[in-house]
Amino acid sequence: MNKLHKVQSTDVENEIPTEIVGILGGLGPETSSKFMADLISMATTDRRPAVCHWNLPLNLKKEQEFIATGAHKDHYRLLLTHGARALEKAGCTRLVMPCNTVHEFHDELRRIVAVPFPNLIEVVAHEIQRRCWGTVLLLATSRTIQTCLYQRVLSKLGIEAVVPDVGDQKKVDLLVQGLLGDGDVEQSEKLLSEMVDFAGVDNVVLGCTDLQLVFHPSEKVIDSMQCLVNDTVNVLLGGGQRTGYKV
Repeated sequence: MNKLHKVQSTDVENEIPTEIVGILGGLGPETSSKFMADLISMATTDRRPAVCHWNLPLNLKKEQEFIATGAHKDHYRLLLTHGARALEKAGCTRLVMPCNTVHEFHDELRRIVAVPFPNLIEVVAHEIQRRCWGTVLLLATSRTIQTCLYQRVLSKLGIEAVVPDVGDQKKVDLLVQGLLGDGDVEQSEKLLSEMVDFAGVDNVVLGCTDLQLVFHPSEKVIDSMQCLVNDTVNVLLGGGQRTGYKV
């Protein structure tokens, strides 16, 4: 009996993963859940990857106000800090945050954890650079535009980010907020297509992970969430992190 128990314990120990991905999400929940599902689907070979998902208990009204104006930063900072520490304490060896807007807190969060925590904006910038795009139409929340998260990184690479005018930007914010609730996907896709045509820019970056629910990636459209999925899968399958360059 003791010998059998020892063999079983050894077998279990051999199955313990060396990489455990911690998803700091819930921004919104549908997108974070899809990120996890896509990650598991793409990274599964002989066994599924180990994933731990922390869903932030966000106040919905504060969430909408933060997306539009950046209000309630302390509320977000507290919840994100608690979530990052909880994931690290749970044994995660790598953290990811499939949300562009809250990456204004990324540097702070990366300093409080001791595990790798890649920056989504840099991951996307790497993909834009790989495609040799010189100009992109950036579709993101007002808060992401205001904090210049993409503009700062892309300008260092010689890439211009074109953003919607004030009226269209308000529509983008309403679109994103609709996706967090009961948005009309068909109408949203039509609106985004009109914005692309009006801007006269061929290449588009979906700088909000919720936008992938209505605007699909293609040769001309980069989905930030899919970029982060691909980057994480590459690490899990032994390819190493692809975004080690400095910007």
